[in-house]
Amino acid sequence: MWIVPSLLYTGNMEIKAALHAGWKGIFLGIIENAVKIFNKEFCVRPEEIKVYEPHICSLCYEVGREMESKFNIPLNNNKLDLSEIIYNKLKTAGIDKIYNIKRCTFHEDDSFFSYRRNKCTERIISVII
Repeated sequence: MWIVPSLLYTGNMEIKAALHAGWKGIFLGIIENAVKIFNKEFCVRPEEIKVYEPHICSLCYEVGREMESKFNIPLNNNKLDLSEIIYNKLKTAGIDKIYNIKRCTFHEDDSFFSYRRNKCTERIISVII
């Protein structure tokens, strides 16, 4: 399973969440559910939420053809663009402040651990304080 961290927070950092999901969690609605919790439990409107997310880029994330029908998005040489999927889900949920740092956790072996790249035991941890 490939994990994508999405860090959600309000401008004043009073409310924050770290979501870690693979394609399955994204498909099942972890992003939409988090936005609903922000609103229902903390009275935070989607436009008050900011999102920061580093993850594997579309050039590196190779998946099976079944992902085309799951996400209703064409694959490019069996590569899935999770950034586009997450971005579209966030925009649909009403979030405009999305900061994708455009750093690939697979390419940047000097900065990030990657199980997919190295088949190692180390993992990336995403923390929001």
